[in-house]
Amino acid sequence: MAIDPRFLAESGREVFIGNELLVKGALETEGGVHLMTGYPGSPVAGFFDVLGDIGDLLKAKGVRAFQANNEALGVAAVNGSQMAPCRSIVAFKSVGTHVAADALALGTLAGAHPEGGALVISGEDPWCDSTQVPADSRFLFEHLRMPVVEPGSLQEVKDWINLSFKLSQAAGLYIGYIVTVAQADGGGTVE
Repeated sequence: MAIDPRFLAESGREVFIGNELLVKGALETEGGVHLMTGYPGSPVAGFFDVLGDIGDLLKAKGVRAFQANNEALGVAAVNGSQMAPCRSIVAFKSVGTHVAADALALGTLAGAHPEGGALVISGEDPWCDSTQVPADSRFLFEHLRMPVVEPGSLQEVKDWINLSFKLSQAAGLYIGYIVTVAQADGGGTVE
């Protein structure tokens, strides 16, 4: 299967959906991303579809991408990756942030490696469009002493992945990354 050329493009304008932009942003991260994991759930279930669709490209770039058995195990993989050090992403829906809270507490206590970095993508459904309960992970991230990045546009969804890793490395913290249903499932043109 041919690799989608949008993920190979280094410049120009392309049309993406939000879940694709999360992966494209990881591919554009300075120094690369080494691990992408988590557990699927709306609105970030499509993130895992993209990982599968471009699996050959990810493997060629040295990225370990896999779906964990649950959210806590995804965070456990990220926690371990900070000893390597690796730049790592874990993604799940807002309810999954609660499932992963114990593992996140351990990770934030140990901190992100200055040459690694940890990004925790939480798919938010504040209007209960696609999940069983409305939730807002910002409050749990605050409780866990994690800064929160909340992109406001599709361009920011992509570009702020790299910036969030820089923040994680500089501060030694795990970074919460909020993506709403409208952003994850929506789409548009980005540079």
